[in-house]
Amino acid sequence: MKSSIYISNKKIQVFGYNGSGKSAQIVKYAGIDLPEQAVINGIPLDAASVKAKLTELRSNNPDMFAGASLTIDSSSIFTKRVSVPVLQNWQNLDVARKELADFSDSGEELTYDYSLYTTGGERSLLACALKRSVIETYLDIFKDAGIKLDSIHVGLDLIIQYVKNDPKLSSGIIALNIVDEVSIFSLLFENGNYTFSRRTRIFAETEDEFSSRLLQNMTALVQFNKDLSTSYFVGVSPEIIAKLREIKPDYMEIDVQKLTLPIPGTLGAEATSCVFPYFGATATATNVNFLKAYKDSFKKQKTTRFKPVYIIPIVVVALALLFFGFLKIQQIGIEKENRDMEAYLSDPQNIATKELVAEKQKEIDFLRVIKSQLDEKQMNYAAAAKPSPEVLLFLASMRQGSVEFRTIDFSAAERKFIIGCTSGTQLEASSYVSRIENYKDFDRVAYVGYSDEAGKGFFFSLEIILK
Repeated sequence: MKSSIYISNKKIQVFGYNGSGKSAQIVKYAGIDLPEQAVINGIPLDAASVKAKLTELRSNNPDMFAGASLTIDSSSIFTKRVSVPVLQNWQNLDVARKELADFSDSGEELTYDYSLYTTGGERSLLACALKRSVIETYLDIFKDAGIKLDSIHVGLDLIIQYVKNDPKLSSGIIALNIVDEVSIFSLLFENGNYTFSRRTRIFAETEDEFSSRLLQNMTALVQFNKDLSTSYFVGVSPEIIAKLREIKPDYMEIDVQKLTLPIPGTLGAEATSCVFPYFGATATATNVNFLKAYKDSFKKQKTTRFKPVYIIPIVVVALALLFFGFLKIQQIGIEKENRDMEAYLSDPQNIATKELVAEKQKEIDFLRVIKSQLDEKQMNYAAAAKPSPEVLLFLASMRQGSVEFRTIDFSAAERKFIIGCTSGTQLEASSYVSRIENYKDFDRVAYVGYSDEAGKGFFFSLEIILK
């Protein structure tokens, strides 16, 4: 029996299963509570406690760990969806590196991997990156716990795969909401094509408050796609679903449904709400696997060894060629340099590079204007409260397509940006938000309003709270 493991902030959850991919069958569940703050946002902070709990699980369930996979769902995993043509594997990995290379803070080395999806003729690449130190921490924990770890998967990647393989979920415009004790992870799909996701913390003490928070989140998702037709929820009770349908305004024509995963009810209520261990059991070789990517990054290229039999004749010939070729090389050297220079200046790629430099210079000029606007306000705040130039550069560099800034204001007291933006389409706006929301210096990114004026483009506003 193989095991699929998920480690949340509060608990280690394990499914024992047989088979693989869509044919995986869940046959056993085991779970154990973690000490407070042993794991935060998918990152082990108290490795000793996690190792001790894993060891206890393995001792109590020796039949479940013939082969183990770990699924991580965390905002610490950098992800980006990119449209790509048909490429070779190394080219796809190069795309992932280039798209996510700037996401690491403190220059810490990342491990990169990707998965590919094709929907309606469009080929998409989900680029993923995770700090090497996180992978190494998990490897040490599992090794010390006596569990052989075969793969490390990404929650988002597995969810996208599941939606694409489910006919009910892969048609129309739907939202999939995965709810746990303190947060909700919402994803938007258009005919099975992943377009956007957001994470929201939930602060609620009563069932009514909890339902209201879920409704607020559902209302916010409508801002990203006004044609949203069905909102599915995982990890909530039937009573919460009924409450949502009851308090949902009449004008909100969205069907609210509970999504039930094929987890045997005989394993108990706790098991049926374990989303990520189930998705981990359905993983295939095409999914992101940070463990394989980590190991592959250490493989050295094979070098070709030459036998020394013909070394002396080769050296003699080489010296002769070098002697007679020296004069010829001197003669044509200047002419070759001139031709190379002409070729360089006329090369379309180098012309494009110069245009890119010019575009980056425009961004630098833009940042100088923004800085002067902030300075002119003469805001009274400590130096430590000022937004760093890196934040402004990040906001500007993440723009793509027709996304432009119209206004930008910063409140020192609240450590908050209010940015007025324009874009050609609503999709470009939501894509921009998804690219910036996991930045290391941002505590929260809210999409607080929009309007669509015919012939003038799409207007939207962002509220960004700094850490």
